[in-house]
This record gives sequence, structure tokens and C-alpha cells, in this order.
Amino acid sequence: MECREVQERLSAHLDGELPEEEETAVATHLAHCPVCKIRLAELRSASLGVHEALAAWSAPPDFEHAVNRRIAALRRAKQRFDTGIVALVTTGLLALLAVAAPVVAYPIDHSFIRLAGHLLRGMRILLGLWWSSATIGAPVMTAMGIGIALLSWIAAREIIRRTWRSSSTPG
Repeated sequence: MECREVQERLSAHLDGELPEEEETAVATHLAHCPVCKIRLAELRSASLGVHEALAAWSAPPDFEHAVNRRIAALRRAKQRFDTGIVALVTTGLLALLAVAAPVVAYPIDHSFIRLAGHLLRGMRILLGLWWSSATIGAPVMTAMGIGIALLSWIAAREIIRRTWRSSSTPG
């Protein structure tokens, strides 16, 4: 091997990362070349200095705990966000179905208009709570979303029942 090739492999040689064939060639070259021996000694000295500097440095005592706390907080925030999105989308779709069902059933009466107002207020409340969900947990948000969706469905079913009953009554 030539000096340039050996010097390119000195770091891997120090770390014991060379394949056996290359390791033998580098060792043979180093046995006869004083220039490459000096480069190896310089690299070994620099490597030792870096290892000593790293050994002297340490993180603050509560560093690992602080990092783990931050990671846990980020995971909780993401979970809250994901749960809030699911609750909002589910509630929104069910509320939309609840509002759309009586429209399809025809004649729109005052109870339908009241229901639509209640559903919109419920959505606004849920959205406001979701945005401030740092104070309440994901299970509470999910339960609220399911509750509003269930109430929307019950109200829509009642309006449809009343609408069909009043439209089928002989007049």
C-alpha cells in the first residue's frame, strides 16, 4: 500500500474496523514507514484528547429527567390533539347528519330550528374546550364528543319521528 492509502485508513485501523486483509496491509506498511507511524501517533493523540475531554464533561444531574418529562408532555399534547380532532370530526359529522335528517324528512318546524341552534352551540363549546384542552384530559374530550354526538342523534331521531307523525296525520 502507498502512504496516501494507509493514511486514509488510519482512523479505521485505530478503531479496529478494517477487514483482515486491509489490516494486515496497513500494519505491514506502518512497520516500515516512519511518516505514517508519525501520522498514526498524531491521530492516536488527538483521539485520546477527545476521549478525555468527553469523559470530563457531564450533563446536569436532572438533564435526563427533564428530557423525559418534555418528551412525555409532547406525547400527551399530541395524543390530546389527535383525540380532539377525532372527537370534533365525529361530533361534526353526527351533528351534520342530525341537522340534515329532518331537512330530508321535510316540513321544517320550530323544534328543528331549536335543535340546530343547540347543536351549533354544543359544537362551539366543544371546540372551545378542545382548544383549551391543557386543563382537561383526552378521555374527557372523547367522552364529551361522544356525548354531544349521541345527543345530536337522539334529537334528530325525535324530530324525524315527530315530523313523520305530523305529516302522516290526516288533515
